[in-house]
Amino acid sequence: MIRIAPAALAVLALAACGDSGAPDTAAQAPAEAETQAAPAETAGPAAEAPENAADRWTVDQAQSALTFAGEIDGEAFDGEFSDWSADIWFDPDNLEGSKIDARVNLASLDTGDSDRDETATSADWLGSGEARFVSNSVTATQGGYAAQGVLTIKDQSHPFNLPFSVAISGDTANAQAEFGFERAGWNVGGGDFDGAVSDSIAVTIEVAATR
Repeated sequence: MIRIAPAALAVLALAACGDSGAPDTAAQAPAEAETQAAPAETAGPAAEAPENAADRWTVDQAQSALTFAGEIDGEAFDGEFSDWSADIWFDPDNLEGSKIDARVNLASLDTGDSDRDETATSADWLGSGEARFVSNSVTATQGGYAAQGVLTIKDQSHPFNLPFSVAISGDTANAQAEFGFERAGWNVGGGDFDGAVSDSIAVTIEVAATR
């Protein structure tokens, strides 16, 4: 099981999902394609495997979670994203061939309050499209590992560092990462509630995976 810890994703994304589109499918008859194609705002190019790719891991969505927490007017709130995915290549002995490509359907945000969810997924805030984190390197750290890459939310793409720890037992792995998402850097926020919401959102991504 891999656990990666923004709303960031709030992002492994995220990540693993874990600083957090659907693959292209074969051509289909127009009627079938219209029914099965992913929404345009969340569609994106398929993940590309790194050179000399490390082991590829398959996420167990039922055992994984992307959650976040923050404050509004000093009162705590939390929530989760129910629709996200991650393509993960990882091997402690082949970090050059390791990679994380995580995507989050921002419209799947759920804080348990429909009015708050509507505001959070409005154009001023997260929007209802896709957030994506793609690493360009994975390195060892004193406490585990870090994936350096680019986090894209709406039209903002910026460098992002995703720290995580991982334990591998046979063909299962557990990884966890927790980080703060500084929303202003991705132009997330605005309107009457901007000053009421905490600038930093705590994000936790837990991913269970097998190879």
